[in-house]
Amino acid sequence: MAGKAYAWDEIRAGLQFIAARNPDFLPNTVLVGGAACWYYRIALSRSGDPDFPVPEYSPTEESVWLSKDLDFMGESDDEISELIGEPCPPMGTLVNFGGVTLDFISEGLKMTKQAAHATARRAEVAELSFYLASPSLLFAEKQACVLQKNRPQDPLHREVLARFIKMELCQSLEFPEDLDTKSWLSEAKEAKTADIGFFTADPALRRRLHLAPGLPAKHRAISHWIRHNVPQVLTL
Repeated sequence: MAGKAYAWDEIRAGLQFIAARNPDFLPNTVLVGGAACWYYRIALSRSGDPDFPVPEYSPTEESVWLSKDLDFMGESDDEISELIGEPCPPMGTLVNFGGVTLDFISEGLKMTKQAAHATARRAEVAELSFYLASPSLLFAEKQACVLQKNRPQDPLHREVLARFIKMELCQSLEFPEDLDTKSWLSEAKEAKTADIGFFTADPALRRRLHLAPGLPAKHRAISHWIRHNVPQVLTL
């Protein structure tokens, strides 16, 4: 556990360093890559959902789980130059900034700047706030990476993101006080677009979605989508 905690502490320390040096940078960019996946891993662990726990990892898997840099998307060349105090390097160039390794990405296999900004989530960690890519957008990117690249971390990230999405979709129906129909459907549709079998292969997900309490009429579009896209679990 010490290694896991240190990995997240290292991410947070890097973000705090950036915020201290340039308070305007983090509000105008989106954290992506392994660091963003770590955030969702921590959130999944804290949810304590018995159906969707954080996977158990071997020491070898833990050693490759986290990228050694902070990946950002969506900032302008001028914003990067203002942060690092020198001309903006070509996108994809690793930059050492006060001991923090930064990487600025123009687009991924599935992610674009527009999509990253449009679906970004605001995170609050103690007094630090920043934006990170939505779990479904990260999942789509990791799914594409698994299919097109051969990096050991990508399937590990993909599985955590899949479990986080499943947990969130289920819990938001079971505790619908803050449920937003459009956001729920967008997350579900993006996950299914990335992986056509997302809602068919996991019996726990199918059971939870169909057993969720009846939703108010204003959320009937969600009930309709589940009926037509999530097979029920047959019991003998």
